[in-house]
Amino acid sequence: MIMTRNKSKRLLIPFTACILSVLLCSCGGGTSAAASVPAATQAPSASAESASGSSETSTESKDSKGSSVRDRMRDMLDDEKAESSQEKPAATATPDADSIAKLAKLDANMTRDAKYCVVDVDDKHNPYDVVWDYGSEYDAYVRLVEDAGMWEVLFDAEYYMDTYPMLAMLYHKDEDLLLEHFQTVGIHEGRQGSKDFNVAAYMENCDSKLADAFGDSYECYYFYYALNQKTESKVDVANESNKYPIQMDIALTALQRQELTAINEYRKEVDSDEVTANAEFLAFANYRAWVNYTNDEKYAQLNHGHDWATDNEDIIHDIMMKHFDAGLFAENTVHVDNASKRVNDKDYAKKYRDSSEHYKSMVNNKYVIAAPSNVYARWYEDKVHYCQYDLYLDAHS
Repeated sequence: MIMTRNKSKRLLIPFTACILSVLLCSCGGGTSAAASVPAATQAPSASAESASGSSETSTESKDSKGSSVRDRMRDMLDDEKAESSQEKPAATATPDADSIAKLAKLDANMTRDAKYCVVDVDDKHNPYDVVWDYGSEYDAYVRLVEDAGMWEVLFDAEYYMDTYPMLAMLYHKDEDLLLEHFQTVGIHEGRQGSKDFNVAAYMENCDSKLADAFGDSYECYYFYYALNQKTESKVDVANESNKYPIQMDIALTALQRQELTAINEYRKEVDSDEVTANAEFLAFANYRAWVNYTNDEKYAQLNHGHDWATDNEDIIHDIMMKHFDAGLFAENTVHVDNASKRVNDKDYAKKYRDSSEHYKSMVNNKYVIAAPSNVYARWYEDKVHYCQYDLYLDAHS
């Protein structure tokens, strides 16, 4: 699906799409493509590019148990062993640099394997995004900072939402979940979470021994600053006149990293420039996948992967494209119904590569940033329905 915006006048122009169904490869999946629009009426134009997976069946079928992401994962993943229900001894946290530096060696499951990059849209805790779990040792430091009352210094919900509006949209402005995002993802990315602390400023002005200990593991600087206020409160951490960046890095899940790598490999085939990632655009891609479940009967159906976008051009144009000052937007998507209740697909870029309409968007040299979503799924009594989106923009923001 492609949308354009009149950038010179900042005016929105309605777009239309006519959906046609054709077969995708030999696997029985369906793709949706818009009919071409006469040149005289293409201001802007829209063509739909959707690889919608067909229903899959399996002799192995399990009942889905529980509503948490962890429970869903146990049911849907092959060779996944249930975790022990016994409580593990509480991890301890100490504020010295050597101990905090050990946190840099921790990583979350979804950074290692794409099978963990699935969001249960009915999860009672966080139905909007994958939950980054770094383990009990990391959690102990999060609690220690909380006990010190320092998250209130490092994080301000209003600042966070104003600074990262696409992320706020994804999280539906849930302040508790946004704090959790900051604690587990934001500080790994070196995000500024409040006007009172900028990690780049702290890294420049703190004792050089911390740079030797932490390197570019941004999360360590937040923890050390928060837990050593007797000395660190004297360090200049302000971002006056926006001298320092508000974000140092982008944390990608294994699926997002895999998709971006494949996309750029396919673009190289036709000598197109590489696309890069943008954290806010990634947040919108995840929102785009999540929002397909706001109306199951209309949007979360095979061959209807773009209906939400055509019904909500104000969000696409007024909010997202305007935010990035973009003039061209495209989305590729896969939708699957699976009676085995398992999310089996991983290589979505390969599916797009094998469909000519999707391939055109993937390798179009007008696009300079790309945003692969994680997988978003809903479990029903007799199946799981899931979708994934790859989005493209011509913006350089």
